[in-house]
Amino acid sequence: MKKILSVLTVLALLCVCTACGNTAAPSDNTDTTTTTAATTAATTAPTAAPVDYTAFCGVYKTDSDVNEPSYNVQILNADNTARSADVVVSYYGKNGSPIYETDTVTVTFDENNTATFAWVDSWSNKGEGTLKLDPADTSSVQVMMTVTEEAEVNRATLSTHGEYRTLPRN
Repeated sequence: MKKILSVLTVLALLCVCTACGNTAAPSDNTDTTTTTAATTAATTAPTAAPVDYTAFCGVYKTDSDVNEPSYNVQILNADNTARSADVVVSYYGKNGSPIYETDTVTVTFDENNTATFAWVDSWSNKGEGTLKLDPADTSSVQVMMTVTEEAEVNRATLSTHGEYRTLPRN
């Protein structure tokens, strides 16, 4: 008796589906109105507003006196179309000396407004850096510097020891 009811239920559902113009079997669970609405919503979803990278141009550095080490990021010549900027990263040792500084590096930001770049500093240390921007807050940036090759004559490096440093705009 249960088998007969199951077969009748399937047949009834097939009739309903055929009557509404949907030829899919009920086991497919296809609802064309839902699919069409979901497709329309997905294609008309708003896109993220473009980021104004030029708003980040300036100097960002840790607030410290000359007796403490300090990190410094300069963002120069930003290009909104190319999603890029020229960047210089510096580290000032205790008492303001010695200075470790990268050459100007052109970075390109990804969809998360993060740029990863290779660098060489003024003492020939080499490494990789990451710069993060928050489009909603141009008052600070985050930087992380990792050394991949340390120079022979060296007292310090640009390394942030695996941590992001938040640097306020000055």
